Amino acid sequence: PDDIEEQPDGAPAEDPPPPPAPAPESKSYIVLSTDRKLPSFSGLPTKPGDLSVKQFEAECKRSFKVWGTPTDQQAYLVCRACSGEAKSEVQLLSELDQNDIDRVFTHLSKVFADKTPFSALIQAFYARHQLPEESIRQYALVLRTVLRRAADKDDTQLPSFDRTLRDRFIAGLRDPALKKDLLKEVREDSATSFEKARDEALFLSGEYDAEAQEEPTIKLAMQSVSTPQSCSLTDKVDKLTVELAALRGQLNNNSRQGSRPRPQQNRTNGRQAINRFHPDGR
Repeated sequence: PDDIEEQPDGAPAEDPPPPPAPAPESKSYIVLSTDRKLPSFSGLPTKPGDLSVKQFEAECKRSFKVWGTPTDQQAYLVCRACSGEAKSEVQLLSELDQNDIDRVFTHLSKVFADKTPFSALIQAFYARHQLPEESIRQYALVLRTVLRRAADKDDTQLPSFDRTLRDRFIAGLRDPALKKDLLKEVREDSATSFEKARDEALFLSGEYDAEAQEEPTIKLAMQSVSTPQSCSLTDKVDKLTVELAALRGQLNNNSRQGSRPRPQQNRTNGRQAINRFHPDGR
């Protein structure tokens, strides 16, 4: 054909080489340091504030959703958050189960589920009174914790969680006068919530004022704590102040004990004194 060019030796020209294949895309990861961590879980709650296994599971899933944690890393983080008996139970799982977050939570729920019946929790709730050395805030927290556990068992038997908690809180107070004042307020306003009754009890008992007074004291105590460098500088300043006071006292004593200054005599050896400050010496 006419469109084929020939080389000087008569051979047809070769086609140009194909373009190089694109390099495969490589995934890049950005690691950000953060102080966020899951709450610790040790097993059955032993004091107010401890998370139940149900609360621990909800908190972990909520954190993973907010942080955008990959699914293949969630089980590892949950196992790390376990301590005490919970950690021992997780370590008994196989490696396959430890890498599956659903199996981890299922095992923890079976072992550490709250097996106390609803009737026992309600009985403990109504039998609870404010202890002699217990503050109103601590007493309210314990009541709320017990009733929450009962509601998690069967909330159908608690038509009004807030009203039940409010009435039991007032009835179990240690101070009869405070109890009387709160009952009067509830009779005047039946819609009074538990939070309002608790805050009113804190105010009338003086605990709120005590807490408000402790806060500035704590802040002042924290501000008064000095670092070693500041302590060293303070010691030097104190030492110089003492030395300066001692020197001032010595000067005052010398001035009181010393005699009047003698008039200076113009020693000219019989010659007329020369005024050094006059141009011609006169």
